[in-house]
Amino acid sequence: MVGRRRARRHRCCPWVRRRNERVDATGTRARNITIARTFLQAWNEAEPDRRAQLLRETWADDARYADPLAAVQGLAQIDGLIAGVQQRYTGFRFALLGTPDGHGDHVRFSWSFGPPGAEAPIEGGDVIELSGGRIRRVIGFLDKVRPRPGTAGTGARRRDLGGHAAARRRVLSPWS
Repeated sequence: MVGRRRARRHRCCPWVRRRNERVDATGTRARNITIARTFLQAWNEAEPDRRAQLLRETWADDARYADPLAAVQGLAQIDGLIAGVQQRYTGFRFALLGTPDGHGDHVRFSWSFGPPGAEAPIEGGDVIELSGGRIRRVIGFLDKVRPRPGTAGTGARRRDLGGHAAARRRVLSPWS
């Protein structure tokens, strides 16, 4: 058959299909991509009112976010954290790396964070838990963090990300 490939089955387990065969058939892959892009859109939105609207539309009111540098709960604190990151890293943008995957109410994906048109100094991944189609919890991981030029980058000091008064937190920053 020219132009068509049959789904390959694993030799010892004929019920095992290629990884994306079932995902594409159910529409889950498209849903995962949409969720990841919407999540990153909120982190890239610099206009506070628009960002708050995105958070209200896509996150649960009591949503939680945790990564190695911060842990916040509620839309106001999440918004404050995003504002603080944007203030600290002016001009940096998040970009989706690869294809998100997931199952049930969970989506995981990788991202990069850096200036547009340059190699991103930070890469990581997030796992999102949904509830009723809205983001309920996010657990973030940092996979690659390169120090800024001109800094030692070996020791970590506490750093204030700033932002919304209710969300001001002291966090550990590898770039200080």
